[in-house]
Amino acid sequence: MIDKDLIVAAVKEPMRQYCQTMKQTIGDWQPLLVVSEKILAGGEVRNDEVQPELQFLVEWMRLIMEVTRDGQWDWTSPAVQTVYKNNADSMIYKTFARAVQAHLDKGFKKTKARIKPEALLD
Repeated sequence: MIDKDLIVAAVKEPMRQYCQTMKQTIGDWQPLLVVSEKILAGGEVRNDEVQPELQFLVEWMRLIMEVTRDGQWDWTSPAVQTVYKNNADSMIYKTFARAVQAHLDKGFKKTKARIKPEALLD
């Protein structure tokens, strides 16, 4: 059995650092929260309701709502592939990927000596 407490402890600091990096890069997430609530409620969202670097996330939210309305999420869907292809080079996506990788690498290096993989199992 996996020990949830050890996993949470191992990712706590990398996640804090990741959140700090994203806040510094993106700034205010509040408009995205408002927009996501509108989308979840089935409302329409104008592109100017969020800053340009977050607009692709709105596109993803719309796509998720559309694809999952009639079935399950499917990464092989042409619509999903198109949105992913069009946004994989965006600043926010690259920042997200670099931040997660750097913080997980750093966290792994710190915890590697303290937490052995077998310790995660009961």
